[in-house]
Amino acid sequence: MLESVTGGFMRRPRYWTIVRNGSSHVDVFAVDPDERGEALAVFGFEEEAELFLCLAEMGAGWQAHETTAGELVSILYGPCANVERVVLDPLPRGISGSTGMRPLCVRSADFASAMVDVGAARASAIPALAALRP
Repeated sequence: MLESVTGGFMRRPRYWTIVRNGSSHVDVFAVDPDERGEALAVFGFEEEAELFLCLAEMGAGWQAHETTAGELVSILYGPCANVERVVLDPLPRGISGSTGMRPLCVRSADFASAMVDVGAARASAIPALAALRP
C-alpha cells in the first residue's frame, strides 16, 4: 500500500498483461493493433484481459497476469525490449477493425517513464495513462 498525502492509504495501481508459461521462460503477448509494428498489450482491468483472451481465440496456455508498474518496466527493457509501443486495453483485430476506433498506443519509453512515476503518484504525465489508474 502507498500512503497518500492526506495520511490515508491508497491501493497500488494494478495492470494486466497476457502471458504464456513455457518450460523455461514466460512469453509476454504483443500485438500489432494497427499494422505499424508490435505493441505490448496492457490492460487496466482483469476482465478486459480475460475478454480479449476469449474473443481473440489465442489457444491454450495464454492467461491474464496481474502485474505491477515495476514489472511492466522490466518487461519493456527485458523480453519486450524490441517492442517500441504499448497499446492500452486493445480489442482483438477482428473486432477493432469493425468499430472504427483507433487503438490507444504510447511509446514504450514514455510508458516506462510514467510507470516509474506511478510510485510517486505522478502517472498523469501522459494523459492516456489516466484511464489505467484506479
